[in-house]
Amino acid sequence: GSPFLASCSAGQVERVVKFKDNLVLFRRVQSTDTQKYYYYRDTELEIYSLADPLKPVKVSTVKLTGSYIPYYWYWCGSAGFWGGYWFNYYSNDSWVTTDHGLVFYRNSYDYQTRTRLRQLVSVNLDTITAPKVEEIPLSQNTDQTYLGLVPDPAQQGTFLMSYREPSGSYTSSGKTFTSYKYYALRYQYGVNGWLQTDKINLPGQLMKTFASGGETLFLTYDYT
Repeated sequence: GSPFLASCSAGQVERVVKFKDNLVLFRRVQSTDTQKYYYYRDTELEIYSLADPLKPVKVSTVKLTGSYIPYYWYWCGSAGFWGGYWFNYYSNDSWVTTDHGLVFYRNSYDYQTRTRLRQLVSVNLDTITAPKVEEIPLSQNTDQTYLGLVPDPAQQGTFLMSYREPSGSYTSSGKTFTSYKYYALRYQYGVNGWLQTDKINLPGQLMKTFASGGETLFLTYDYT
């Protein structure tokens, strides 16, 4: 195989994500949160510059409250009783890489106040030596189920949030079923950070987008 050009080391690393000419290392660290009866860990991001591949350099560190370990979706199986399915279908830690850094969907629960909080957490890496963390509020309407973040290669500086909400119900053979509508929210980066710009009705959960002829094509999935 090819020879190693250079190496670097870091402890407690659970995931690595490439961002432009940099590597973002995800480390679990002990949390300072002292919520009674529960043990928490936070996430520390170490950013290494590979602008010179022969000399990897650690340029910055930023800490996130809670667990932010990115996972990649994959399709499991093609047959069987239930057919195939997407792992991470209802992800609470969904994430996406953008032109400006990383964005995570955060679904957290406070056991002291017994309240749930859903939000987007952005790690802006425009200035790689000084990462900025921004929290973006989401609707707390429990009828809305957030399903994941998806990049959009056809439109730079954007990403999409897939979700569904009930649209009605019907009865068949004495049983009541709920109908759902699926949507994607587009977020655009501007001078004030990430802002929601569009709401797109889709025939299922958004899984992936493709750029073709300057337009965006949507790949959706619905197992119901």
